[in-house]
Amino acid sequence: KVGAYLEKRRSLRVYQEEDSITRVLVRVGRWIMPRANKITLVIAVLSVLAMLATSKLFIDSSWIGDFSANSSIVKANQVLNDKFSGTVFLNVIVKGAERDSLKDPQVLNRIDNLQDKIESLAEVGDSISVVDYLKSMHKALNADDPKFNVLPQDRKSIGVYLHLASISGRPELLDEVINRDYSYANITFAIKTDQIMMLKRIIDAVKKFVAEEFNDDRYIVNTAGMANNSYVWSDLLIKSQIGAIVVSKFAV
Repeated sequence: KVGAYLEKRRSLRVYQEEDSITRVLVRVGRWIMPRANKITLVIAVLSVLAMLATSKLFIDSSWIGDFSANSSIVKANQVLNDKFSGTVFLNVIVKGAERDSLKDPQVLNRIDNLQDKIESLAEVGDSISVVDYLKSMHKALNADDPKFNVLPQDRKSIGVYLHLASISGRPELLDEVINRDYSYANITFAIKTDQIMMLKRIIDAVKKFVAEEFNDDRYIVNTAGMANNSYVWSDLLIKSQIGAIVVSKFAV
């Protein structure tokens, strides 16, 4: 009885409160209570729609975009992109299971196809890999006939060309695309933008191609370089911020 009496007194005190905000809240509460189920349903529907809309959002960023359009950095970057293949680089590393794995014409053909695929994307300027060296040497050793500007399809010729390149006047150039025991290959793509959404599209295209074409246990393919680092950094930052917001909401 005492509890019921106190509860009644508290209720009366609220209704008798002179504060305008309290009176408004009481009226809102009195309006909501009979419609609680309907309002809950509306809130649930709006929450689902908000979640679906959130999935369509994207966050983009650019290091160059942080500078003024008239700054010397932006102007120099634009000149380099106009005159050359790009200023942002994505490295795709192909690792073979054993020594001489990258002398296999089949995997070299896959690398060649990957280069063609990614070079067809917007903002990708050019690429270079061991395949380009092999094509160039194959053409040069056949009287510069353009029809020989293709990848040799036998392991023996590939081995001979790689050996010749390794003892040439500038063997360090070969070191940039393949290691000394021919088990690692590096493909470098030059990109004309550092916008995260564009980098994501390019990296996703690489991963899709790898999943379809390098789907055996003999080779492992990873991405690296400035483009990959920028994308990973941005992705981690966004996920950590979203996580912090979610945790704070539950904590409050």
